[in-house]
Amino acid sequence: LLGWKDAAAWMNIEIPNLYAAVEYASLNGRPDISTAISAAVHGFLRRYGKFDQAIMFHDIALKTARGTCDQLAEAGALTHLGDILRFFGYCHAAVENLGRAIELYDSLGEQHGKANALNELAAAHYLSDNYPAAADELSRALRLYRDLGDQLGEAHTLNHLGAMQHL
Repeated sequence: LLGWKDAAAWMNIEIPNLYAAVEYASLNGRPDISTAISAAVHGFLRRYGKFDQAIMFHDIALKTARGTCDQLAEAGALTHLGDILRFFGYCHAAVENLGRAIELYDSLGEQHGKANALNELAAAHYLSDNYPAAADELSRALRLYRDLGDQLGEAHTLNHLGAMQHL
């Protein structure tokens, strides 16, 4: 592959195979593979607007995680689903998924996942014109990113807060 365009073209061709692998892994005792592939393709599917496919991947990951009582994988799948659902304009469903993800991350003590889910929840609130809730979620995410020393998460959150204050 000579660059990102070649890589994206290759990935686009391979998405059906990866989906088949996710389904196969889910049905054949490899839930870890199923949820890992679904998480790995999220950024690509999101970037290239393949939201229908993203929902299919994350739906399998969610069912697999729940079927194996893997709460961390469940929280990840809910976070990814919430992210994609808000792009469809289903902000209420996104808020529900992200709220459940935050609960799971809290119960597991997984602060980085919680911060990421809070950031996504803020975006869903923002798109629903619930600016006070969005600002609150971003402030909570910012504190977590700072506590974790995650400068990239902190920078993204500050960027989102700045964009909101620009309104």
